[in-house]
Amino acid sequence: MKKFITLLVILVIILGVWWKYSSYVKGIKEGVQGDPVRTVNSFMNTTVKFSNLLWNEEEREAIRKDLEKWQKGAEEGEEEAAREALKKYGIEDPSRLFKNKKYGKASVGVICFFQFDSFTTEKRELGEDSAIIEVKFLPQDILGIGKIMAELGVPKGERKEKPIFIPFHLRKHWHRWYIVDVKGELEPAIDAAYRLR
Repeated sequence: MKKFITLLVILVIILGVWWKYSSYVKGIKEGVQGDPVRTVNSFMNTTVKFSNLLWNEEEREAIRKDLEKWQKGAEEGEEEAAREALKKYGIEDPSRLFKNKKYGKASVGVICFFQFDSFTTEKRELGEDSAIIEVKFLPQDILGIGKIMAELGVPKGERKEKPIFIPFHLRKHWHRWYIVDVKGELEPAIDAAYRLR
């Protein structure tokens, strides 16, 4: 009888652990990082919000102060204060989607040089544990230069607009997809920003 109760307790513990683990895995698979396309879309949606806030004259000062808090809080280990500052704008820290958070912050900074409202994603390669998702967007302005040129009287038709293509390389780790590298036209700028950090 004692062996039966011991066996029953062990079985209940094993079932409990299995249920908890399967719930954890299911939560991840249904979440943002459960799919490489959703991971990249989440990053780009946040970056679009950052870009629009940064290039909106009225909100630029407010967001600049909050971004400084985010940067300072992240450096000092005060992640919670940084998250609260971003929630005010409906934004989550996009660096959590990167294997290397500092590289993620450098990527956000460089992509925010461009003002754009929308983007498209396309699966390039999709493997069991790795993926390449390409993002395409058409910038309306870069570092506010277009606005300055318009103020100086340069006609819009003389300025060429071309789309930007960014291949994101992702890897799967413990059921979550993480961005590990950003290639394409912005790779040198992101690498330089990362090294400067």
